[in-house]
Amino acid sequence: MGRKFENRCVYCLKEFPKKEITVDHVIARSWYPSDTPPVEKWKAPSCRECNGKKSAIEETLRVRIALCLNPENEGEKTIIDSVFRAIDPKKANSAKDFMHRFNKRTALLRHIKTFPDKNAPGILPSFRENFDKGSRTGVQVPADALEQLVLSWVRGIHLCEIGNYIEDDTEIESYHVSDEAAHEAFKDILQHAQFVEKGPGIRLFFWHAVEGEEYMTNYAFILYEKFKVYASVSKSVKRARTKADDNNRKNCGELGKRSPRQDLSHL
Repeated sequence: MGRKFENRCVYCLKEFPKKEITVDHVIARSWYPSDTPPVEKWKAPSCRECNGKKSAIEETLRVRIALCLNPENEGEKTIIDSVFRAIDPKKANSAKDFMHRFNKRTALLRHIKTFPDKNAPGILPSFRENFDKGSRTGVQVPADALEQLVLSWVRGIHLCEIGNYIEDDTEIESYHVSDEAAHEAFKDILQHAQFVEKGPGIRLFFWHAVEGEEYMTNYAFILYEKFKVYASVSKSVKRARTKADDNNRKNCGELGKRSPRQDLSHL
């Protein structure tokens, strides 16, 4: 973390005294499979408030996404096992801990539903293959929380990989699309993308282009070969957009529109 970044939170963009800035793992350590080799994880400066809010969202979504992973994959199994331990009242070490685990499990069970159609509104495209393999149950994922988490990944990784904060005058969006739609939207720029792998469970593709005062960055997150999400960051001054710009925005925007309902991941 460079010295010029030390006192500014990457998420809220506010400056703080150095003692109030924490070093945040952009993608939480608990999200990395156990068979991840020693790698330099993405870290970014965060104020305590943003770090705390992000941690709560990370844990909420980790529990839900873990239910949709493959227990036959050793790395993913460790994530699944840790989640089940966290909601197992039998693992409690006190009465208070028992109730905390019990309530956490009860709340989670309320969000498990049965779905007869994999194309129902809100189903995350990258989990539809679970339906094809026979699953008919899914777990509800809060759409707003998912968007907040993905955008925080983008902000943190943009600072780590590009070296810049994403300022307030910059447009940042996330998309959930099928593999086919993603390929169609990004096929022209894929050959120019950079690839970063943080072990077997976390991969990132990104493409960054700068022209004068403008820039555009596209991100593709692939976690556990199962959870895939895309994002774009763009800063532009007033000008006439090119046809390529319009096509890219059309492909991403139309294919990745979020459902007004909660996003759902198939078990």
